[in-house]
Amino acid sequence: MNAPADEASQRGFRELLPFTGVYQRRFDNDTHLGKGDWNISDSQRLSVRYNASRFTGANLENGGINRSLESTGDSLVTNDQLSAAYTKIFGAATVYDARVIYMRDNQPGLSNSANPQATIQQGGQTVMVIGRNFFSPRYTNIKRFQNIHTLSHVRGRHTYKVGADLNFDRIDNFFPGNFSGAFLFPSYAAFANRQATLFTQGFAGASTDGPLTRPNINEYAFFVQDNWRVNDKLTLNYGARYDLMWYAQPLVSNPDPGLNLFSLNTGRMNRDTNNWAGRFGFAYKLSSDGRLVLRGGYGIFYARTPSIMTGTAHSQNGIQVQTYTLTGAAIPAYPNILSAPPTLQRRPDIWAFSPDYLQPQTHQANFNVEMRAAKDYSVTLGYLGVRGMKLSRTRDVNLFPAEEVQGTLSTGGTIGFFRHPGPQNAPFRPLAGFGRVSLFDSGASSIYHGGFVQVTKRYSKNLQFLASYTFSKVIDTAPDQTSVTIGTGDDAKQAQNTLLPNLDRGPGVSDVNHRFVLSGVYDFTFANRASNAFVRYTLGNWQLALITQIESGRRFSPLASNDPNNNQMLTDRTPGVGRNVLLGPGFAAVDVRVSKEIPLGTERIRMRLIGEAFNLTNRANFTGWNQQQWLYNGTTRVFTPNPNYLARTGTADPRILQIAAKITF
Repeated sequence: MNAPADEASQRGFRELLPFTGVYQRRFDNDTHLGKGDWNISDSQRLSVRYNASRFTGANLENGGINRSLESTGDSLVTNDQLSAAYTKIFGAATVYDARVIYMRDNQPGLSNSANPQATIQQGGQTVMVIGRNFFSPRYTNIKRFQNIHTLSHVRGRHTYKVGADLNFDRIDNFFPGNFSGAFLFPSYAAFANRQATLFTQGFAGASTDGPLTRPNINEYAFFVQDNWRVNDKLTLNYGARYDLMWYAQPLVSNPDPGLNLFSLNTGRMNRDTNNWAGRFGFAYKLSSDGRLVLRGGYGIFYARTPSIMTGTAHSQNGIQVQTYTLTGAAIPAYPNILSAPPTLQRRPDIWAFSPDYLQPQTHQANFNVEMRAAKDYSVTLGYLGVRGMKLSRTRDVNLFPAEEVQGTLSTGGTIGFFRHPGPQNAPFRPLAGFGRVSLFDSGASSIYHGGFVQVTKRYSKNLQFLASYTFSKVIDTAPDQTSVTIGTGDDAKQAQNTLLPNLDRGPGVSDVNHRFVLSGVYDFTFANRASNAFVRYTLGNWQLALITQIESGRRFSPLASNDPNNNQMLTDRTPGVGRNVLLGPGFAAVDVRVSKEIPLGTERIRMRLIGEAFNLTNRANFTGWNQQQWLYNGTTRVFTPNPNYLARTGTADPRILQIAAKITF
């Protein structure tokens, strides 16, 4: 984005120019697989698999056109998985299956700089991020042991199953969020003059593990089901499941008596122990020849709370990790950071679980009719509905209720909006000893309705394809499970009024009303059996594969810069405008793969040459645009139209060409 013509803005712009260079991102992955099968006897079988992956993602820690090289770093993944499957047959009607899986996953993230992070905005839009990525260097290491047992028994028209799924995660999560400091500058001029509006820095508490947490999980699931073939036309499937997620409790509890005002205990996460789920499904042949089939089902499902949330609650309690957000004169002069917790504005930001937190729950129902329209062709009409309840979200509860105030439009007239009381960028806090008190609660909800039509052609005459169209709608109250740090990225996931979050009920960020997908494969076999060897080897065994995807645009909200509602989150919408009321540009892409198989001496050794084109038409699919409709002045309360509103700021990948060779033996 071009800078204004004033001297300070131009000076700030020139200072950032060295950070605008192009840098390379790389995806290197080595995978290994080993397997063995042993038929112990006619009634017993053992299979063992080993998978390994070594991934290096150069400069993948953070991405985007406004990210400088020093604000990212390498992402590394070391993954090993060993699994064993055992099957035992008892007579003619009973089968026992067991699977045991051990997985080790280490994911360190590196940083390219030791400088503090600085986010520079202009007109409410982030134009450049420099300095160390605020959460790097970091690592997440997981050791998982899972064992699954199922016993099946057939009796008459019934197939009964009982089973257990036990999963144990042992986690080391090192997440030094904002430990190297993070500055926010609202303009080029502010950066040139070193006038930051916000500064955040974290510190490790004395005699604690600091940013290292161990949010271990023990999961226990038990199920029973029956598949009943009532007659030749009707089949019923019904059962029940119980889930228990047993999360490790935080090791440190903040004893501040003020937290009792919100009934908060930073050393406790409620353990939800009544997660019973019933499920039912059916299939009914509407015609005697099976050409028309009706299917449907309903079930309750429970989701886990991700470790990024539990780990944050373990550390961000104001004792183990102390995170401070400073304003005004308390902000150190960039690029300096604090060497110890501040003496002014010493109010840590903390995160904790709501005392009545519950596991996310969804109710899912589906209904479809499938018709065999012709040989190898089928048409399906269907509906899917999902009702999300007890969904997780993050919200700052340490604010006084917002009050309606009046602002002025630079174009003339006044406009009312709601604002939390207190000086600009420093709202009054009911718990004066804390900054943000971010609560993980389970009060969000969602509803999804989707209808679809799908045409499928099974493979015949060298061709197979699938074409589908979906019309859907998502409405929610801004659920999220990843808002765990302070900054515009995570703040954008929270409700505008965190004291009344359900006022944000509206179209969800995943609301895509129209989606069309076409995929197909065609084998060129006309020359496979040609008598001429040259023709056979050059023109035979070619294959063409195609994937086309077209969908309507994503939802977004028009914003006003510089925090009109004064909650220290720079994600305020235009006053009086609902959430996600606008629709962005759509997406369309065609991906093509052409391959040729070549036998190497014998039929058992073959090489496949592959050429691929992603986004074949090189269409510009825009993924970002300036959402700041108004530029707000916190001192005068004047709203000025942003001349760069809706300017494009990001696109998906252009055309990418790729070649490969694969040998199978």
